[in-house]
Amino acid sequence: MKISSWGNYFITSCNKIKEKDFGHGVTPVGNQCSYNNINANKKVVFCKNKKFEIEDFGKDKFLKCSTAYSLKEVIDRIKKEDCFLPVVPGTKNISIGGAIASNVHGKNHHIDGSFCDHVEEITVKLRTGEIKKISKNDDAFYDFCGCFGITGLILEARIKLLKLNGSNCFTVKKRISSSLKDSIYLLDKNNNDAYNVCWINTTPKSKENIGEGVYMAGNFANDEIIKENKRRIKIPMLPSWALNNFSLTFLNRIHFFSEKMKVAKKKNAKEDFDTFLFPLDAYSNWDNAYGKKGMMQFQFVTSSNKETSVILLEKVLTLIYERKAVSFITVLKKFGNKRQSCFFNKGLNFQIEDGYTLAMDFPGSNRNLLLMKEIAKLVEQYNGNIYLAKNINSDTISKIVNSQQRKNWFIHANKKYKLERGDYPDFFRKKINFMENIIVIGANSTIVQKMLLETELFNNANLLLTTSTGKINNFDKIKQKFKNCKIETMKVNLLSTKDLEDSVFHYYLKKADFLLLGSGVLDKKESIKNVFKINQEASINIIEAFINNKTFFKKNICFLSSVTTMRGKKSTLAYSASKRAVEMFLEGLEFDENVDVYIPRLGFVETKMTEGMKLPKLLTKTPSAVAKTITNNILNKKTGIKTLSKRWIIVEAILKRLPKNIWKKIDER
Repeated sequence: MKISSWGNYFITSCNKIKEKDFGHGVTPVGNQCSYNNINANKKVVFCKNKKFEIEDFGKDKFLKCSTAYSLKEVIDRIKKEDCFLPVVPGTKNISIGGAIASNVHGKNHHIDGSFCDHVEEITVKLRTGEIKKISKNDDAFYDFCGCFGITGLILEARIKLLKLNGSNCFTVKKRISSSLKDSIYLLDKNNNDAYNVCWINTTPKSKENIGEGVYMAGNFANDEIIKENKRRIKIPMLPSWALNNFSLTFLNRIHFFSEKMKVAKKKNAKEDFDTFLFPLDAYSNWDNAYGKKGMMQFQFVTSSNKETSVILLEKVLTLIYERKAVSFITVLKKFGNKRQSCFFNKGLNFQIEDGYTLAMDFPGSNRNLLLMKEIAKLVEQYNGNIYLAKNINSDTISKIVNSQQRKNWFIHANKKYKLERGDYPDFFRKKINFMENIIVIGANSTIVQKMLLETELFNNANLLLTTSTGKINNFDKIKQKFKNCKIETMKVNLLSTKDLEDSVFHYYLKKADFLLLGSGVLDKKESIKNVFKINQEASINIIEAFINNKTFFKKNICFLSSVTTMRGKKSTLAYSASKRAVEMFLEGLEFDENVDVYIPRLGFVETKMTEGMKLPKLLTKTPSAVAKTITNNILNKKTGIKTLSKRWIIVEAILKRLPKNIWKKIDER
């Protein structure tokens, strides 16, 4: 069967299994309303059990139901009991299970928190087959709410309901904001309104109006019944060009103009629940309007710092304006604080206390994909967070997936629930890049030293630094930088790696999840036999020992190669051939889904190895620049052989084709 994301951007082939067979390697699926492949796996399960019960305790009412129900099914039934769900997202097409697994939020987070803040108890099926009831007071509650079904299948939930007092509508007030500052002011000033949100116009007429929009607030109109809007419009699959920048700009400006006209009348309107809370549900298959290329949504939250938040929001909206990109559904909201929600800094939840959240949607295209990557970098730079259920599968968010909070939760969940790699849906398996235990071979290499001291690659990891002598250059500086980490040094003789299994070094290889090979010797320093032993035989022995001991997360290998693998002079032939042999060995490992291989092919670099050589400036890089490029490739999971300079790609093509007699002439010189 096919699993698709809401927006049709991801379509994945999966095998559907029965609920009773749920176990390792299976991902729970709800109503397929996430915007990415966070619900996709080789095997998926749909919860089919249907149980519905209203518990009445006089003052309070509780819903006890199976998680297979959609919010629409639940709302239609509890409205007859004069009740409503305390928190709902912008659509009622999602399932109860999906609402809990994603811990959805709505227009009232500043007062009522997230969906799971009102869940009193859940019944879950663990991957071992055990069924457990977990209450809100149990720490395990945070291992399931907002954790996307990784830890188990949520079967049932008990939810405290909101009493309506005989109403089916909201009193709605709207205000026009002329800038981002104005939009934020309206959200802050009116935080006593039960529901509030600001629609942002991403096509303002000038930069001065960036962040302008329509502020909307809603409060329950007690004992008032109005005629409900039952109109539903079915949207067919439109051509991909139908919603382009031109048409979306037109729609944005028409919508903004019409809202201005309504506000000018200075009347507070009455809107039924569907019109105010779920406006897009009036258009079935709204995502079809974006065509077969689909829709991509991106949502982030700013930090708790008001000043930083404003800077980030302004930079993001300015970037969209300058790129002439258009998002029609652009929504600005604000989260509350710990009095409203208990999910800040819990599990995989993305909420940040007092942060502003901005959601945007873009037509599927490479241009918009690059834009979203730029936005993700800004979010990271200003200490924001990204909602994992509302983000396309972009490598740029790897750092955010791998943040310390989430890293701690992954490690905790793996141990507590004995998870396997296949228990993670596609979205996570392609992004998790934890480096908890790192081994560095050749720690005195100039480039490795720069990677240690000038990049963030090794932060929060345990380090084993090895050299042929056991002495590490700049060790005091390294210790100072990694003062909160465990750092050890070891003397490793690369000429005697055949006895790895009996060595202390092998014990470290078993635990490690990242191996950096930065060692190597040129022919002149050793015999040809030893050159092959050090550069090829030892490297391959270490790599084999490293990958044969599985850790939960992917093994990562970075091998610092050389452009001389393209052929070379007689004096460097053994070095070149041995390096190329390791490259070929690692290229074969790329087919192993449990291993990520990074092979940066270095050009000319200003190191001790190149001292005295007259290197062409156009083909030469500094160690710092090379270290930064390698680090970015690893963090963004750009695996395989990567030539670090585009100019070297041309040089390599020439080197490959030079006949032997030319190399002989070069040797003679």
